[in-house]
Amino acid sequence: MPRAVAFGLVAAVAGVVVFTIVAGPLAVDAGLVLIAGLMGLAVGRAVAAGGGSAIADRRRIGLAVLLFVAALVGAELATWQFALSEGGVLGPIDYLRDTFGFLVVLELLAGLIGAAIAAA
Repeated sequence: MPRAVAFGLVAAVAGVVVFTIVAGPLAVDAGLVLIAGLMGLAVGRAVAAGGGSAIADRRRIGLAVLLFVAALVGAELATWQFALSEGGVLGPIDYLRDTFGFLVVLELLAGLIGAAIAAA
């Protein structure tokens, strides 16, 4: 289990960095659903590679989903922090709602599906 967590964390951190760069400094929102989906796939694949058959399918999927959700929350908060550094004044929920709207839900769904499929 620790190896699966470590592998998944590496993929999650890489996904957070890419997501934050694209959503923050590059200010591109068109590809964020794709990036979130790929992040979920990468986390799921990493958890599967790290845990292998030593971890039951349900636990592997649960771990991948948990790590993805934590990564997405971290990426969204990092994007909000970038907006604050640029002079933004909204709180995190208001910022995400006003800036990305329903896209946040699509990002979550794409990543959850990717993580679950890749970890299975």
